[in-house]
Amino acid sequence: MNFAHMTLATTGVLDTVLGIAVAIIALLFMVVIHEFGHFIVGRLFGFKINEFAIGFGPSIFKKNMKSGTVFSLRPIPLGGFCAFEGEDDDSANPDAFNNKKPWQRLLVLFAGAFFNFMSAILIISLTFTFYGDRMLVVTEQSMEQGAGEVGFELGDVIYAVDGVQLSFVQPAPAVRQGQEERTYSVLRDGERFDIVRTLPSQDNSTGESSGFYLYYEPVRLSFFESFGRGFGTCFRLVGLILESVGGLFTKDTSIEDMGGPVTVITMMGESLSSGIGTFMYIVCLISANLAVMNLLPLPALDGSRMVFVTIEWLRGKPVNRKVEGIIHFAGLVLLFAFAILVDLIKVI
Repeated sequence: MNFAHMTLATTGVLDTVLGIAVAIIALLFMVVIHEFGHFIVGRLFGFKINEFAIGFGPSIFKKNMKSGTVFSLRPIPLGGFCAFEGEDDDSANPDAFNNKKPWQRLLVLFAGAFFNFMSAILIISLTFTFYGDRMLVVTEQSMEQGAGEVGFELGDVIYAVDGVQLSFVQPAPAVRQGQEERTYSVLRDGERFDIVRTLPSQDNSTGESSGFYLYYEPVRLSFFESFGRGFGTCFRLVGLILESVGGLFTKDTSIEDMGGPVTVITMMGESLSSGIGTFMYIVCLISANLAVMNLLPLPALDGSRMVFVTIEWLRGKPVNRKVEGIIHFAGLVLLFAFAILVDLIKVI
């Protein structure tokens, strides 16, 4: 019996299980952050909140808070909810969701996505601080190839090219047709300055420049620098996510490129094997994705509810609550079906 082989196999299984467990916890954290956004803004405006739950399924723990809200823990760690009084129907309580002013309801609905987006910025800022952001770096090989002749020094960090800030989601821009110069924004010993270089006639590179190459490496930054870059990075992520969603209609994005909860958890678990930094990049991506997707005007999502509230605000009266409820319920069923479908497609 090959005990060494058994040990390696057992270690592999344990790593996989650990990765999945950490991924589920991280996903649960993102959902709780989203629901907490609804909760905290709802409390701010005096909404009556019946329950704040972490997880799905039957309650395994309940506690009555002083505000009257029930806090509960549930066994299925794939979500959670913030249950407002009168959210889906009419209620005589003046603090019920549908009895509050439209602009207050809009802010409550928007708060979930906003909290996800801000958590994405915080996560990526901490990642840049402790694990570094992907930037071009002048190496010994770059110097040997002639980078010094242009004005670079060993260890120079290029944090932007032609005004485009580099990051793990933003590579250096390609040279435009007819472009004669390339501007490198350089960080050297804490000093920032630009190096402007005249391009040769046939230089259509991104990271290289006439014979010498600049290599991507993780560069750690101070937290304040990281926080500033985090904003730009997350807004770029939002753009990429919207491009992907739009690509479903233009056929630039295939349904095989999408992923349901199983795909997301698997991807997060696998990223953990590449290091905490890579895992945090993925967590940031998914948190930003949750923010964007929840604001889309699709039935059952916050974006759709915001549309109905806006219509009520403009009309001076709501759409029939039962009709709205049916639309959201149908949307929820279709949403779950779509999530299952995109996971099944990957298996098949």
